[in-house]
Amino acid sequence: MKKSTIPLLLMTSIFSLASCGNTTDDPNSGEVKTIYVDGGGDIGNYNTTSSMVKSESNPFPYNTLEVLCKEWEEKHPGYKVKINKTSAGGDRSILEGQLKMKNACHIIYQNGNIINSDLGKDYYVNLTPYLEKESPYLNGKAWKTVYNEDELAATQAADGDIYYVNMEKIPVCFMYNKTILRNAGIDPDNLNIQTLDELVKIMSQVKQWTSKQDPKDGYGVYSTVYTWYQLALETNMYSDLIEQGDVLRKNGIVDQEEMCRLYVKKIFQPSGDESNRFYQLINLIAKLDQNKESAAYPTAQSWAAGKLAFMEATGEHLRTYSTYDLGYEWGTFPLPDISLNDYSGKALKGVLRGIANLSTSWWVTNTAMEDGTVDQCVDLLQFLTAPEQNNRMVGDLKGGIPLNPTDDMELADYLKPLVKQYNADRAEGGRAAWTAFSPVSVLGKSFTDNFIRKMQDLDKGTISVKEAAESICKTMENTVLATCVELGYPMDEWRAE
Repeated sequence: MKKSTIPLLLMTSIFSLASCGNTTDDPNSGEVKTIYVDGGGDIGNYNTTSSMVKSESNPFPYNTLEVLCKEWEEKHPGYKVKINKTSAGGDRSILEGQLKMKNACHIIYQNGNIINSDLGKDYYVNLTPYLEKESPYLNGKAWKTVYNEDELAATQAADGDIYYVNMEKIPVCFMYNKTILRNAGIDPDNLNIQTLDELVKIMSQVKQWTSKQDPKDGYGVYSTVYTWYQLALETNMYSDLIEQGDVLRKNGIVDQEEMCRLYVKKIFQPSGDESNRFYQLINLIAKLDQNKESAAYPTAQSWAAGKLAFMEATGEHLRTYSTYDLGYEWGTFPLPDISLNDYSGKALKGVLRGIANLSTSWWVTNTAMEDGTVDQCVDLLQFLTAPEQNNRMVGDLKGGIPLNPTDDMELADYLKPLVKQYNADRAEGGRAAWTAFSPVSVLGKSFTDNFIRKMQDLDKGTISVKEAAESICKTMENTVLATCVELGYPMDEWRAE
């Protein structure tokens, strides 16, 4: 197939408004019970594509999940699996109404950070007991063993239980345009960026070059479609507090309750004061963002046109741009650490590089509870997360990393360096899990959304670093207090410790 010279924009999900369970034409009224699955994913959807013929409009024909579900059906007579043609994409405006009415798909896809907002609503099956038991597809091992302990711990809800399982790992990195770097006097073939300081310095050099180009050409230094690097920097900056925070459920992760405890005990004391570590964190992000392009330059379009030097990326971007002839060479490197200059005055740990965390969260819903198919839904998830099946399901999509890729598995070339770095970091030890200390990740969706808005305002220049830090800290204070009251956390006991 001839490669297109103009890459397609990143695919957007087509949201299905139809309910999945308890339909008028009851699929469970006969001898065969149907399990409905929303095959959405963080890097690419697992729904079967409309065609299995590779083309410019269909660069990744896919039906592996469907094939695997047929194999599962053969082992489970009396049940069939129906994968939705399109995914709801985790859209809460669609899913929440369905969950309230108990007619969502039996297995749905949505972001894991929603769980603390949904506790007590009986929307989802508690998967903790199942994870502790043997999986029929792991030769007598517990289901939880398909995950690294610290990564699984990061999925715990505020009550300590787990309500979703992840289907893959998400690669996260910087992509860089080799042509632009060469034009800016930088050798892209010997790029070895290990720290944020080094990255900012190189970006500044690129910015000097772009400033000399005709503005009509639209060259830019850096952009991103999400705040992945900011999450890594959070953990990096506060890595010395992980041990003090990780005490209620000792697993290497400071979860929501543990974060609230640190805050109430004033061990974690963020403020907008220039001497405060949180201010320093926001200021570091601002230094990086001085090179970021404004919203007037759509990230995907700028990168595709060869006008952007650096872009934060996940496997979704890597697989998309690997398919097309962009007219220039590009490479990748893991998100760098905060410099050993030690901004916080504390001994800092780097974050595991190459892979951010587990991704693509799938949940068993109250529809399965109503239909009496919980055990079968869990069995299907156990089947799909076991290495033999998971390698096929995730590997064939060519964007994510399987949970436990085998040595003989053919990973896409652009994923291999990231997996190599991740495995080396784990083997070396001493690094923190991606969100081991991340208020943005554990304090709920409202706080996360507020944080992102303030950082966007900072990028636009409408507020200062101090104003951004003070506003975020005030929201954090209100969020922690409201969370403690709502969930009955023992604030007085914590203060008296």
